[in-house]
Amino acid sequence: MSKKETLEQLLISLTTASTRFRPKNSGLVDKSLQAAELYAEISADDRQSISSAVSPELRKKLQAITGFMAEEAINTKDRKWICGAVLLQLIDDLGGDYRENFRYLALVNYAAKKIGVSMIDVVGSFMPLASNRSRGFLQDFCGRDDSLNGLASFGVKEDVVDGLSRFVLVS
Repeated sequence: MSKKETLEQLLISLTTASTRFRPKNSGLVDKSLQAAELYAEISADDRQSISSAVSPELRKKLQAITGFMAEEAINTKDRKWICGAVLLQLIDDLGGDYRENFRYLALVNYAAKKIGVSMIDVVGSFMPLASNRSRGFLQDFCGRDDSLNGLASFGVKEDVVDGLSRFVLVS
């Protein structure tokens, strides 16, 4: 099976996964990280083909998983989750309403800062993989004033539950 076919199978399995509630184990984020890493390894034509086939349902799941990856980055202090989250945004091609993508990118940005990773450097490293659409939105996000990308701007805060960081909506 080719990398593209493996990625397609992973994305199909993500489509059927529930993201309504935070996953009880790391299976979903691990599978998503594998998909993100495969996306970085396939050709530009294959990336375009994959991104254009993302359904609205999968788009919402990729956004939710982006948030779970940001939490994982904080909890493990591992840069790979920041990279995976940005790559999930590229798979999605920042489709739909870009403001929703910005909401999830704000979580990733927060996590990156918390673990000492430069979000601008991570985004920059993946710019060659980005479509023109994604590239423009990512440049806009990275160029915004930090106050606009803060958690409070999106009605979110970090809570620590049983020693693990979680993002929750501010009530």
